[in-house]
Amino acid sequence: MTFTKVRLWKVNEYHRMIEHGILTTRDQVELLDGQIFEMSP
Repeated sequence: MTFTKVRLWKVNEYHRMIEHGILTTRDQVELLDGQIFEMSP
């Protein structure tokens, strides 16, 4: 059996991704409980 480790994101890391252009306003995503989810349009 193989296990995959899930990496949870912190709020400051999420904001740094926005600052550095990794995530933009075109990316319809949100951070919930450490996971980044795609939002519906």
